[in-house]
Amino acid sequence: MAFEKERILKELYKKINEKEVDDEIIPTLDLINSIPETYSVSSCAGRICLIGFFDKYKKNESKFVFKSHKEVSVSDIWSKLKCSKLRNIWFNMEGVILHIKTKRLEEAFRILEIARKAGFKHSGAYETKYGIMIEIRDAERITFPIKVDNELMLNKKSFSKIISIANEKLMKTKNKLKNFNKLLC
Repeated sequence: MAFEKERILKELYKKINEKEVDDEIIPTLDLINSIPETYSVSSCAGRICLIGFFDKYKKNESKFVFKSHKEVSVSDIWSKLKCSKLRNIWFNMEGVILHIKTKRLEEAFRILEIARKAGFKHSGAYETKYGIMIEIRDAERITFPIKVDNELMLNKKSFSKIISIANEKLMKTKNKLKNFNKLLC
């Protein structure tokens, strides 16, 4: 497991240097990766995004039209939505997600208890061939089709209400992440 942790962390720090990791999750990853025989596998600090589909709703045939790990304005997204050539686009607000691998069952239970205390109720763990995988997931989420067959499903005024709610939910998930970090220390 030590070699695997080394390899994963090397990849992680390369991605951090290339700005492929959202800044707000880095302190959490540093805390997790400082735990013996435990390391982060994948993560997201929460985001608001538009996902466009080349073919109807096949994830492997999609691309980000817009993505932000911070609060957004209607104009940030509306212009991307209107200019996109993709005919089918979904709006997503997704909460924090962390995948953590550990070798020790006691550590998995400790991290899960902290996650639940921080507000991540949809968290769990399962055994793999190489250790225990912990998934910390927030329930904060909004997902709906916003453009179907090139037709917008709502107007800009209605969309501004959704953006307001999405920003509120994004801040809630980030506050849970801050609580998680405090409890993990």
